[in-house]
Amino acid sequence: MNGPINPDPITEWRADYLPAYLANGLIGLRVGAVPPQGGVAVINSYVGPDPIAEVESQLPIPYPLAAEVAINGAPMTAAPAEALLREQRYDFSRGQLHTKLSFTAHTVRADVDVLTTCNRAFPAIAMQELTVRVDADCDLELSAGLDPAGRIGGPYLIHLGARGRLRPADGVLGWGSPSGTSACGMAYLVELDGAEGCQPEYVHTPRGLMMTLYALRAERDRTYRLRQISSIIPNAVHDTPHLHTVRILAEARERGFDGLLANNAERWDQLWRGRVQLAGAPARWQAIADAAFFYLHTSVHRSSPAGTSPFGMAIWPDYHYYRGHVMWDIETFACHRCCSPSPTPPGPCSDTGVRTCPARCTTRSRRGTRERSSRGRAAPETARRQRLSLRGHPSPSTT
Repeated sequence: MNGPINPDPITEWRADYLPAYLANGLIGLRVGAVPPQGGVAVINSYVGPDPIAEVESQLPIPYPLAAEVAINGAPMTAAPAEALLREQRYDFSRGQLHTKLSFTAHTVRADVDVLTTCNRAFPAIAMQELTVRVDADCDLELSAGLDPAGRIGGPYLIHLGARGRLRPADGVLGWGSPSGTSACGMAYLVELDGAEGCQPEYVHTPRGLMMTLYALRAERDRTYRLRQISSIIPNAVHDTPHLHTVRILAEARERGFDGLLANNAERWDQLWRGRVQLAGAPARWQAIADAAFFYLHTSVHRSSPAGTSPFGMAIWPDYHYYRGHVMWDIETFACHRCCSPSPTPPGPCSDTGVRTCPARCTTRSRRGTRERSSRGRAAPETARRQRLSLRGHPSPSTT
């Protein structure tokens, strides 16, 4: 079977574009045209009062894949006009976003390739890799971390530096909504390839950014790779999410960045075996079907503690979303399409879909338990919390 049809790449940014959407059902990202300049992130079940509508809504969380590139002391974020987008494209087959850009400062040009993904095999993980090459020797600073600037809410824990009981995380952030309705934990680690012996510095800026910084003397045409793994957990699935993110991060580190990418690619390959193929239809219609398949499956996962709104795990300022609200009959038109390519259905969708999936799930509301016929036993509420481990699934066959 041929692979899915990807959208045409973009080579210039227009004001009417929405940023690229990446998600895995638990974590959702809007990634800007120049990823180091930031984006918007959400985590399933994290809610609070909307500052304008004053109703409970899905709220953005600190951006988990913040990055910075500085040449001879000039940072990219301070000179956005000098960061030029060359190409941004989706890879639907692997659930990845690839961005190529160039940044010029003090007559030195850096070519930066960015790979971004929300790992579907391990749904609490978001990943990003910056590959940097310069056309002249220079002082190069590469950094990555967490960016809470401008987010509604506040920290209840900040830890920076790979030391103590929160190792191996470079930084840990506990974040709560303004009403105290929700909270989440975030942890990250950063590694640099291509500069042996370069030691990291840990920076907490006045804006609240938590960054791991590598400063080095870069050589012309040499490749440097900055790799970041971030884990995010909402308190809906763990009472101490800031601690559980560290446990997840430790296992992620053991698997390695390449191993995590391979696991993610394998999981997407399993899903695409259920691809809808339109026999005899023009390629344009097949491309639309592939895009619909991709966006649907980026938005749902069995480990999601709450339902998914019609706009998925996407949020962007001043755009007419449903603020994360879930339609009561969403499983009627979504559950069947999710179940057909998957060995097991997404948990929250199948849990609420009693009318349409009686063989999959029955709800025992009085006892507060869930029974899955596919697992053959009742699963109490505590088991739902255990389900969101790094693996994000009870068996290797689950997507």
